[in-house]
Amino acid sequence: MGHPPLPRFTYCVALLPAIPDRPCRWLQAATALVLVAVVVVLGILVLTRPGPSDSASQTALDTNKATTTTAAATTTTTTMTTFTVPSTTDSTPLVGSTSKRPFEAEVLVSRGEWRARGARNPGSVLMTPVMDVIVQHTAGYQCATRAECSAEVLRIQDSQMDWRHRPQPFSDIGYNFLVGGDGHAYWGRGWDTVGAHTYGWNTKSIGVGIIGTFTNETAPPALQSALRRLLEWGVSLGKLTGNYKIMGACQVQSSDSPGWSFMEDLRTWSHWSNYTSVPWACMT
Repeated sequence: MGHPPLPRFTYCVALLPAIPDRPCRWLQAATALVLVAVVVVLGILVLTRPGPSDSASQTALDTNKATTTTAAATTTTTTMTTFTVPSTTDSTPLVGSTSKRPFEAEVLVSRGEWRARGARNPGSVLMTPVMDVIVQHTAGYQCATRAECSAEVLRIQDSQMDWRHRPQPFSDIGYNFLVGGDGHAYWGRGWDTVGAHTYGWNTKSIGVGIIGTFTNETAPPALQSALRRLLEWGVSLGKLTGNYKIMGACQVQSSDSPGWSFMEDLRTWSHWSNYTSVPWACMT
């Protein structure tokens, strides 16, 4: 039985499933090639598609990147904040800063500037304002420049903190402040920490060391000016009472400090107190 006279391509497409005629075998081969190509493409898509574990890994990686970025930003912020927060052991600003008040800019020298050693412990809190200021001379060398005075303050700290100099060394320099012939005041323990300068008076007074020995020599005007300005600053900060009293150490203990010569000057100060707890106080 013959086939109807259809166009060859139409004939093959229409009757190929039922009649595997030789003239149509080219279409069978083409169909097979198309099917193979489709299978290959589908295989490639399946192999390259990310699985659940890959998605989880990528998500974790993205999370880690975000965390790292956040941590870096936090670190940067923290670093900048730490840089601007004053130190608890030395809250005094540096000399020469334009953000400070006149006394701090012109007279005060911070612990960092005179290269102080760190205190072994923070010390006890001094309740302020206090009424009494006790002055002692350091019984060492006088100084006339900031470099000399800084070196002498550091030497005093070393002598007070080291075992080789005393059987019971201090945890820090004993004075709250020191003043020198260079006209500067040097931050010791500061206004808010109990000093170690005058037995029986440390917890209720500010101890100031005048750098040098003033038994027979008069204290330089620059030193006396720095001391006056330091005490005025203490009043302005509320660390000293407005009616504070200043005394030489020899008025409250058996001592010749702050030197007989300096005591002659100190007795002329308006805030000087003639209080004494020893009968031979400051005898010349």
